[in-house]
Amino acid sequence: MSKSYRFIPVHEGDLEPLFVTRKRTGGVIAFRVFAASVFGCICWIWFYRAIAPNQLLQSVRWNPFWRFTFADTLSQRYGNDLPRLDVFVCTADPVIEPPSMVVNTVLSVLALDYPPEKLAVYLSDDGGSHQLTFYALSRKQLKVRRGAEISNCLLLRVSSKISGGTFILNLDWDMYSNNSKSARDALCILLDEKEGKDIAFVQFPQFYDNLTRNGSMMSVVVAHVEFNGLDGKGGPFYIGTEEESEDILEPEMIKALASCTHEKRVFVCFNGQMGVKYGCPVEDIIIGLSIQCRGWKSAYLTPKKKAFLGVAPTNLHQMLGQQRRDEYSPVLFGQGKIGLGLIVGYCCYGLWAPSSVSSWWFILFGYVAAAANAYSLAVFLWCEKKYT
Repeated sequence: MSKSYRFIPVHEGDLEPLFVTRKRTGGVIAFRVFAASVFGCICWIWFYRAIAPNQLLQSVRWNPFWRFTFADTLSQRYGNDLPRLDVFVCTADPVIEPPSMVVNTVLSVLALDYPPEKLAVYLSDDGGSHQLTFYALSRKQLKVRRGAEISNCLLLRVSSKISGGTFILNLDWDMYSNNSKSARDALCILLDEKEGKDIAFVQFPQFYDNLTRNGSMMSVVVAHVEFNGLDGKGGPFYIGTEEESEDILEPEMIKALASCTHEKRVFVCFNGQMGVKYGCPVEDIIIGLSIQCRGWKSAYLTPKKKAFLGVAPTNLHQMLGQQRRDEYSPVLFGQGKIGLGLIVGYCCYGLWAPSSVSSWWFILFGYVAAAANAYSLAVFLWCEKKYT
């Protein structure tokens, strides 16, 4: 049978404590503030990642399409009996858009692998820089016809009576042709008996010569990932390097258009429906949205050899001007007209401004990583100094 023993102090009256417990109030408070700040930053990071507009891109990439054309089959079926093609090269400002580069773009499309009698090239001088642009073209010894009766008007419609093109290749001033087969590739989709009748335009990717390595890689991601995803949701946007079908207007409409005065506008006319949108500096996205809201689809084509190469904006002012979308909200404008997936796709690019604020959130990432490691290092150094 075990017994419990109790040590009896020599002096039973002396009951002073044998140890004491203390707290470092100042240090604990500082650590709690530090720990709370790290925890708060982590919570904000998770909150941001949950609501960030650029997270919509994940849904865009859900169902990507890749299209491959058979140009040889097109040649066997049509030979040189291809539909007429009108090429529109758009320019607006001879200062920031040098006429020499505009002329190079014109020359590049004249070299397309297309029957010359079926090919017509138009230079749309939206900025009214007639003298400089006309002089640059004439110096290249091109046959330049300057029609005063149709200056400052909608050449898109007038061309249907001048050259009668069934299809239009629309290019920005700097997007020169890098692939002579691009027009034929687009026609493989537009002339397809099964799906071509529902497709309004074929969009090519935009690549740029003047980007840094990081910018170039971002362009590749957009061209080969995001736009393929949009193609699976109804079609990519209209962004300035596309081939599309053209309707023929009545003579009286052509006459009315030829007498109009120059204004900033977006003109859309497909399947007999016509509309004019005013006051928009960047018409590309809005044109595509308008077309798709009428029930048309678009197709995205990424040939192995880059179809077109251009020049990206070189300063913040130009970039912001190209990103402006005005009052055309894809949520309101496309509601009930296009699918939810395509609306989300438009929102990814329409909400570029709040998405760009994401760079500020990297401060929180940096703080959490730096603070946690700095605290651990400080504890290690303190322990080494005090206990060694």
